[in-house]
Amino acid sequence: MHRFRGTDIWLGLLAVVVNVGLVVGVVLLTTGRPTIADPSPVIKTPSKTTTTTTQRPTTSTTTTAPTPRTPEALLASDAKVTIAVLGDQTSDGESEWVTAFSKLLAQDRKVTLNRLNPADPTTYTIKTSFGTAGPPAVVFNGSRADATADYATKRVPFLVPTTPDIVILNYGRNNSTGNVKKHLQNVASAVRTAYPSASILVTLQPPTRDDQDKKVRTAVAAWAASKKLRTLDVAKAFIGTGDPNAYVSAADPEVLNARGDALWGETVFRLLGGTIRLPDPAPTTTLPAPSTTSSSTLFPSPSSSSSSSSAPPPPASTTSSSSSSTPPPATDPTPPDLPSPSFPVTSPPGRAQTTAVEAG
Repeated sequence: MHRFRGTDIWLGLLAVVVNVGLVVGVVLLTTGRPTIADPSPVIKTPSKTTTTTTQRPTTSTTTTAPTPRTPEALLASDAKVTIAVLGDQTSDGESEWVTAFSKLLAQDRKVTLNRLNPADPTTYTIKTSFGTAGPPAVVFNGSRADATADYATKRVPFLVPTTPDIVILNYGRNNSTGNVKKHLQNVASAVRTAYPSASILVTLQPPTRDDQDKKVRTAVAAWAASKKLRTLDVAKAFIGTGDPNAYVSAADPEVLNARGDALWGETVFRLLGGTIRLPDPAPTTTLPAPSTTSSSTLFPSPSSSSSSSSAPPPPASTTSSSSSSTPPPATDPTPPDLPSPSFPVTSPPGRAQTTAVEAG
């Protein structure tokens, strides 16, 4: 009997152990499944989809962005155009090429030319208007005498105060072949950073006296070509005249005279697609009028001549007296007034009128 009870105890313990093992196994299985079927990846998947969908408009904007219009297309349009000129002493003066260019631009636009204040070259306080009709054009002339191409690099925010359509880099006079490329790169990068959509143009400046700056101009052209920037070859127009020295200032070989500034402004205007219209001729219809009146006075028509020569004939007694006996005494120093001829006048009307004038 005692041995039977011990066996029952052991069997009971075994059953307990088996049950505990089964419970532990079930618990392990049930607690491990949530980690396998964790819903967090499901949450991450929509986030990726959302990211993809939010990137689509960006891709679409990039592909559908309009191509920037050329300067020619801009100036020929009816839209407002803003132009900035960053340059040296060849473009800072009131009567230099930027002004000449602005006047030509005013053929079809209302132009406002802004120039820096000489006393405070950080502000535009000098404004000149040209033109009375057409879409507006605003020109900011940010040129400074003796400035190198690097001058505007840190000054773009106030030299170009509003978003420009076109920026013209007009440098070279104060640079050397050793630094002009680096300086131009600096200012071009500053403009591109501030205004990514602006068209940057590079001037190839006209020759100085005897073209002493030719090497600098060649370096500027090479740099612009390497950066795929468009150039305004103003030098070609001056060299094409056959005598570029004729356009250089006699007082300062680094700048141009009045003829040179006018040619420079015209060249830039033409290179940007402009057409220079000749001014209307002065009216000439009123000029012959005084001449016609004078001619009719000096040379009357035959009818007026006949009327002026229809003076009454001299009395018959006078005629008979002059045809009879005695001539006037020879001692009389003053000849008597001769009467008008009684025979018909056969001389041309002009001659008759001239005679009448002389007699009067």
